[in-house]
This record gives sequence, C-alpha cells and structure tokens, in this order.
Amino acid sequence: MDGREAGAPSGMTPAAAGVGGEAFCALVWRVQQLAPVSKAARDRLLALKGPDRRVARGETLIAQGEAHGRVHLIQSGWCASARLLKDGRRQIHRIAIPGDFIMFDALLRGHSPVEIEALSEMRVAPLDEAGLKEAMATDQRVFLALMAAVVRDESALIERLASLGRRSAEERLAHFLVELQDRLVGLGLTDADDGFDFPVTREQLADAMGLTTIHIYRTLRRLKDKRLCELRDGRVRIFDLAGLSRLALYDPHVVDPPLNAG
Repeated sequence: MDGREAGAPSGMTPAAAGVGGEAFCALVWRVQQLAPVSKAARDRLLALKGPDRRVARGETLIAQGEAHGRVHLIQSGWCASARLLKDGRRQIHRIAIPGDFIMFDALLRGHSPVEIEALSEMRVAPLDEAGLKEAMATDQRVFLALMAAVVRDESALIERLASLGRRSAEERLAHFLVELQDRLVGLGLTDADDGFDFPVTREQLADAMGLTTIHIYRTLRRLKDKRLCELRDGRVRIFDLAGLSRLALYDPHVVDPPLNAG
C-alpha cells in the first residue's frame, strides 16, 4: 500500500521464502520476520513442525465446541474462522491465509469456541505443543514471533469490529478487500495493484461482512460501477487501489502495526 512489504525481513522477501510452496515453513518464516535465523536454529524450528496435512475445500478443520487438537500453521490455502449461533446463523471473524496460525488457543483452551472451515484446498502443519512451549521459553525470537502474530490478529479484529459497528456496507467491503490485498502483497502472493484469487463465496462473504447475500451482490455492483473493484470468476480485480483505500478509510499501520521487537 505505502511501498512496504508487510513483515518482510531485511534481505529476504516473503516470495523468496517460498510462501505457499512445498518447502515453506510458516514458523521459520514468522521468526525470520524479526531476525535472521541460523541453520541450527532453523533445524530446531523445523523439528517442531509435523508432516503437512492436505485439507479439501469445504472441510471442517475443527468444529465449534470440539476438543482442541494442536496448534497448526497454514502452509498454503485459505480458511475461515466463524462463531455459530444456536439458530444456525454465523459470523466469520477471521480469514486466515498462508503463514497464519490456527487453533493457537489450543495452548491454553480445551475446546474450540469457533468453527474453522477450509475455503480452498489447503496444506496445514501441526506443531509439537511441548516443543513449542519450550521454544517460547528459551528462544526470545520464537516468543516474539508468536506474540507478533497475536498482535496482528488482534489489530485485524479491532478493524473488523469497527467495520461491523460503524462502516457502511461499501466501506466495510472495501476495507476487507484492501486489507486482504495488503496482506497478500506482503506475502508475495500477488502484485501490488493487480488483485488476487478469492476462494470466498458470496454467502461466506455475507457472513464475514454481517450483511445479507443480496446486499453483498448490490454492494459489489456499486463498487464495480464506481470503477473501484470487481469480483468475478473467483478473482478480485482492483481498478483503483487508492480510491478503494480512501473509501475504506484504510490505515495500513492499524491492520499491520509496526512492531517493537527490541
């Protein structure tokens, strides 16, 4: 958005880290965002990661109320975290992409308060809980990398609450799309102003925006008529990134805050 690559470590771009590729390790990448990692340290981090598991689109990784398994890393693909109400309605509060942790609260909580569903085909990797806790206690870089992930998730949730409470339908959808664009650019998974593949259905988008599906269709039409963006055939095309950001009242430093790792 403002020329930065969110989270890119000095001398190493996210694309160079192979984000989403078979050899990618999200935990190593997270730590490298804060400081260089020696080969020995990298090997120790890799030892915490279990074998990648492939997840089909639409598969539920964990059901709401289900006993937690282990903390997982997203190696590739997207998923949605949602809170389900007793009458069947749901609120999607988080879209997770490569490099993100899921079920992180498994370190402290016995049962999941949310449902996590794969929005696309995914590869996820479990982390060894005992080894992760030991690494957090003995390696400041690991501790800071995990806290950085928590802080960024909290910042994104703050903006989501502001959108649901105060932004108009156009503003909240614009903010959601610009935020995703910014995150994917930071990962090296899309160009700065080209748009991105979007495996989210209109119904899922409605659940994330707190709107009806019909309202989503109408809002997308208005954004297209204003020549700001278009959602078509599973891809978001952004025609005017600056204009979409102005409409969204977007502040990249809230969504991806500068972190003090000193």
